[in-house]
Amino acid sequence: EGAIELRRWFEKTKSVFKIGECAEGKKVKFATATLGGPALTWWKTKVVTMGLEMVNQMP
Repeated sequence: EGAIELRRWFEKTKSVFKIGECAEGKKVKFATATLGGPALTWWKTKVVTMGLEMVNQMP
């Protein structure tokens, strides 16, 4: 179930990027706004350890 759910999230996110004409530099910020549960906890840890500016520049 986890892998299927992740795949669906990737596909949905890619679709929203395309429809919304999301600029390359805004994709991380936009995608992380959709996170929840353990994924959101993981992301918050990344922000604390790396800093917000650095994580927003991730590819």
